[in-house]
Amino acid sequence: MGEIVFKNVTKNFGKVKALDDVSFTVADGEFLTLLGPSGCGKSTTLNLIAGMLLPTSGEVYINQKLMNDIPINKRNIGLVFQSYALFPHMNVFDNVAFGLKMRKHPKKEITQKVDEALRLVNMNGFEGRRPAELSGGQQQRVALARALVFDPDVLLLDEPLSNLDAKLRESVRFEIKQLHKKTQKTIIFVTHDQIEALTMSDRIILMNHGIIEQTGSPYDLYSNPETIFAAGFIGVNSFIDCKVNSCSDNTVTVDINGTAVVCSKINSDELAPGTDAVLAIRPENVYLVNSENRGSYKNVLEGKLINAVFQGADTILYIDIQGAILKAGMSNPNESIKSLKINETISVGFNDCMVFPHILKKAP
Repeated sequence: MGEIVFKNVTKNFGKVKALDDVSFTVADGEFLTLLGPSGCGKSTTLNLIAGMLLPTSGEVYINQKLMNDIPINKRNIGLVFQSYALFPHMNVFDNVAFGLKMRKHPKKEITQKVDEALRLVNMNGFEGRRPAELSGGQQQRVALARALVFDPDVLLLDEPLSNLDAKLRESVRFEIKQLHKKTQKTIIFVTHDQIEALTMSDRIILMNHGIIEQTGSPYDLYSNPETIFAAGFIGVNSFIDCKVNSCSDNTVTVDINGTAVVCSKINSDELAPGTDAVLAIRPENVYLVNSENRGSYKNVLEGKLINAVFQGADTILYIDIQGAILKAGMSNPNESIKSLKINETISVGFNDCMVFPHILKKAP
């Protein structure tokens, strides 16, 4: 069992409110990611679950048991830190076995449990090596084995991939996801990396300034962001200031310096005719327009091409739309891109977009 309940939890550090009345539930066996920028409260949340911090107010439950006064060594929690925290003078076996030895488990049982944990992370055969003799990915797997050797109710992972290079990070992401499928343990994963959150999670809690900005599946957060912060943090969006012309049940029509744009409505009482708003458009929904395909798009904008960045599978076009930068993602190979010239005026079209009430800080 690994159910976790946060009930109206607040955590203060002096005058700083790191968490502000946060409530959520993690189901047994769920892979939940706490996502957000630095200082949003995600690591504080993890530390409150682990018992390294105590709440200023509110309640933390694990398996329906109140944890507020339960010390960290009395919680059946597995922890993996960003630095892995392996003992450099100990070999792999002794690193994984350390906690079991401290708890005075029988020698035979220690050997069996360490062997099982190392096999689970595909590190059997490395028992005699020291951390300095392992790659970053192998050290990370040893840290996972050390956390799993106790058979914890909950596995807490605090940005464990941030020290790995991009290619290794992708490989270890897959391994952790496979580990979750094997063990069916409750995993809480802390990261500021949206790709890690989108590819690994059953559910994401997006945090901002100590509160929960939005909760949902990776698909929900990407496809239906509820706030401009969520739209800017999950995936990529171009943001263009506009003014609301009209609202209906299904659409909002906005004006961008004389050009009308029709877009999906975001549920907000603040969107009303005459109010300032922000249009959000994802690069993958923007296409080059010519005389043949112009009728395929509800919205067409003209602007000056100021840059084209090759990214392998895609090329990102940067288009100046009356002072705002619109990004358009073109799949490669794309012959139409080759004829484009910097500073020429081009037309782009799109059907899918979102509109949000105007705020001073549009996105991270």
